[in-house]
Amino acid sequence: MILQLAYRYFFKLLLGNALFLASALSLAQEMPARPCPDNTIPRFEDYAVKPESVTRRAKLKLNNEFSRMFRTRLREGLRNDPIELAGHYVVVTFGCGSSCIYGGFVDAITGQATALPFALNSIFLFGADDPLLIRADSRLVIMQGTINEAEGPPMVAYYEWTGTQLKPICQRPLPDQTEEAGSPK
Repeated sequence: MILQLAYRYFFKLLLGNALFLASALSLAQEMPARPCPDNTIPRFEDYAVKPESVTRRAKLKLNNEFSRMFRTRLREGLRNDPIELAGHYVVVTFGCGSSCIYGGFVDAITGQATALPFALNSIFLFGADDPLLIRADSRLVIMQGTINEAEGPPMVAYYEWTGTQLKPICQRPLPDQTEEAGSPK
């Protein structure tokens, strides 16, 4: 009986990890192919928004696969995490491996959740202090590392959050630890 329960637990664990990986890969998107022009790096100020005062947060909408699969963590984040993006979005991230993060954005006003289009990998191995740089008063999202276990050098990718998706801006090689990829949160 105990052995049968252990097998069930192990199977559920494997199935859960497989579903997570399949979800992340099905949403896979490449980093922006266009390199950033010389000495021109997108700045948070270039994508400024006025932070909104959200006195009462909406309930999480369970209207897509991402919100249904990660409902517990998304509800917890919507309830407890600060607004960190584009005036009224909560950014919810969670680990998907030893140096990997996955997650998404939840609109605190409507409760709509949108998944990150990929998992960020190997971020700590490359000296990036924070793989995801965001600010509550900006639509700019800066991602550092590699995506979906991709081969090749780590990159800094710049995106504009449109309210429904990340719009690629440009990318550049990940600077060494002494350089700064963007302002901290």
